[in-house]
Amino acid sequence: MNEPSVFNGPEITMPKDNLHEGGWEHRDVHNMYGWWMANATCHAVSTRTKKPKRPFVLTRAFFAGSQRFGAMWTGDNQASWEHLEASLPMLLSQGIAGMPFAGGIRLLPSRTPTCPMGCIWCSVLMTS
Repeated sequence: MNEPSVFNGPEITMPKDNLHEGGWEHRDVHNMYGWWMANATCHAVSTRTKKPKRPFVLTRAFFAGSQRFGAMWTGDNQASWEHLEASLPMLLSQGIAGMPFAGGIRLLPSRTPTCPMGCIWCSVLMTS
């Protein structure tokens, strides 16, 4: 996970009154943290190789321009039709937003998917 999170609160992120330099509320700069982490990881890995190549960087938090540094992952999902239904518009909107390589497949073992559900998860989410 590469975004700042606080999992006990109404917004599931840092408090609304948490102000950053310049008076910015945290919600305005939340995903920039992920952008900087993806940027730093991409540049660090590519400079460590003798022949610079584009490294594979996977991020959950992104901001405008993050597609230059890596792919986006929506996070863990439960093996349920509700999570599949929520994941599809999320992934399709990533493509519209300019993030061409996005996915969300990891099924949590809390519920074992049925055979049809597992096949649909793999076919839809791995090819998105």
